[in-house]
Amino acid sequence: MSQELQIIYIEDNPDDVGLAELALKKAGLSFKMWVVDTEKEFSKALDDVIPDLILSDHSMPGFNSSEAYKITMLKRPDTPFILFTGTVSEE
Repeated sequence: MSQELQIIYIEDNPDDVGLAELALKKAGLSFKMWVVDTEKEFSKALDDVIPDLILSDHSMPGFNSSEAYKITMLKRPDTPFILFTGTVSEE
């Protein structure tokens, strides 16, 4: 039996959350996912959960992956942070 992964997913589109969950399940992963879409929710999730992985969309209203990455480096610097998005600029 594999250990259940603790994943924080920063995403504002429920359809994209469903696609990510489907892909993770299809890969055979056992996981619990916390979905957040604001800086406040993300910061609280990092206080409440010790994630094994952080997935992040790039752009949401009022929050983006660059800001999320900075918060991650302050609170959970050893946690893998994966940009999981359909759009991103060269910056």
